[in-house]
Amino acid sequence: MNAYNQPNGMTQLVPTGERRPGLLLVEDDAHLMELNRHVFQQEGFRVFEATSEQSALWLWQRHQREIDVVFTDVMIPDRSTGVDLVKKLRQQRPNLRVIYTSGFSPELVGLEETGESFIQKPYSLRQLIDGVVEALEAPLQTALTRAELARSLA
Repeated sequence: MNAYNQPNGMTQLVPTGERRPGLLLVEDDAHLMELNRHVFQQEGFRVFEATSEQSALWLWQRHQREIDVVFTDVMIPDRSTGVDLVKKLRQQRPNLRVIYTSGFSPELVGLEETGESFIQKPYSLRQLIDGVVEALEAPLQTALTRAELARSLA
């Protein structure tokens, strides 16, 4: 997927006329949800909004064929985490593209060695868009994460 430059300096991720990629947005902060939804829709995504693991799983069951990428906060309500949610989703689609976000560093939330895309809060709109572009353009994850591969070679 290529980004297309727009006159206002922003990019449009999806050329006009192509299928709009689906993005499952998991965020419990109403302000961030609204802002991110707006940005992702402006970039050409069809956005599915969830505020908890339960609502994300409900949306996934109904729209998983339409969802190309998940953007999830690491800390979500209902005694769960975005990492736990993604493990459940990857039982059905192991190569699901994911971007995590958190106010905590990747080291504190246990993502420093996974090779997963991560955007530290607070983030700029440019970081948000670049993170999604990077996740969509990256090769699909293999069965081993980078950390697992490093351990197996050690």
